[in-house]
Amino acid sequence: MPPWKRLRSWFWPHIGWGRAFTYVVKRVKRLPGSPHSIAAGLAAGVMVSFTPFFPHLATAALLAMLIRGNVVAAWVGTLFGNPSTFPLIWLAAYNLGLIIMGHPPVSEPQFHVESQLTSLPEPFTLEWVNGWIERTADWAKSKFVPMALGGVPLGLVAGLLCYLPLVKVIGAFQEARRRRTTAGTRDPGDIPLETARSTRAEPT
Repeated sequence: MPPWKRLRSWFWPHIGWGRAFTYVVKRVKRLPGSPHSIAAGLAAGVMVSFTPFFPHLATAALLAMLIRGNVVAAWVGTLFGNPSTFPLIWLAAYNLGLIIMGHPPVSEPQFHVESQLTSLPEPFTLEWVNGWIERTADWAKSKFVPMALGGVPLGLVAGLLCYLPLVKVIGAFQEARRRRTTAGTRDPGDIPLETARSTRAEPT
């Protein structure tokens, strides 16, 4: 695949966002576990997407385990944070953090990390180490701390908005699936599409 197509797929899946979302929802509903574990895992992934606690996959997995959520669902939930949503997420989290810290919000924050080696002496000297620590601390205070302070409450709200409807939807789906199993019918989604089609085509 050409590089430009790979880059485009980050922002727009080749099957479209609508079909991609539908596919993900179907896969999630068939994950093993209780409605709480699946919905809590997804909520954990969504929440972590609002924070600067990288890598998000590891952070989401830890959070999911703490709240007894499904780790795979948590990894799926981190897809909420992607190149299309990160600019809005970072801007909202950063500005909320600034407000919490008593600073005015900004419209165009600079998120780039300045090189720690610029204008510094030869590496591995005491002066170099002191300069690196000072610049890293300045970056953390001006960028990381505001994003963490703003991202955590925003993530909590987003996680709850994700969990509350999904736990009911997944519970209803699993209950309907149990009823079909009890009645002796199979869900076509549990078997390959070709098999399901051939089964429907067979005469009774």
